[in-house]
Amino acid sequence: MKRCLCVAVALAACSDPSHQAPTDGQPLQFTGELVDMESGNALFCGILGAQFTVHGDTTRTDTSNPNGRFMLTLVPAFRTQVDIAPPTAMSECSQPKSTYSHPAIIIADSDVINAGAMYSARMYTDADASKFSPDPAKAQLVVHVEGTPRAVSITGTHAAAMAFDGTSWAAGNTGTNVLFPNVDVGSGTTNITMAGTTVGGGSAPIAANTFTFVTLVGK
Repeated sequence: MKRCLCVAVALAACSDPSHQAPTDGQPLQFTGELVDMESGNALFCGILGAQFTVHGDTTRTDTSNPNGRFMLTLVPAFRTQVDIAPPTAMSECSQPKSTYSHPAIIIADSDVINAGAMYSARMYTDADASKFSPDPAKAQLVVHVEGTPRAVSITGTHAAAMAFDGTSWAAGNTGTNVLFPNVDVGSGTTNITMAGTTVGGGSAPIAANTFTFVTLVGK
């Protein structure tokens, strides 16, 4: 199914006639977690103090808790872009302790929210960044998969994909978290797909030196 962006970088209600925005007038409760890139089975590390703001609406904002959890009430829309400013304080649980400096975009998809999926996003510290060799002229895309993990792919040109197994990152595009490093920004969007029946796929905004976080549901 075709997914679209109403603006090249900012997301609002999609105008695709095959998928209308919610029309019942009920707000969407958007909640999830922002955690360290290495957070896993051995050590959980939430990101405290990141600022979440609905793109273009500074009245809708939240700050992540010590466990990384956030919650926003959204105007009904097919998709909403939420901008994330990293915390200014040093992480107390990353190994080693360090700071986060990359801004981010997280995409709230009404189908994913209504499916009851857990939104989970990850970013690396400045000390950890060298493991992933980020290019500041390119985008970093992290896909979280709820349900059955299957191969994830994107249309944008990127460095070798990496998947997280709960302990470490390794080459691959199948897992509960998949990183597409150094995505060419191009027109400012990339299309995301996953093998099999999937909720949440489609076009997403990307920007240089910025994380984009997307959650997919595998049926």
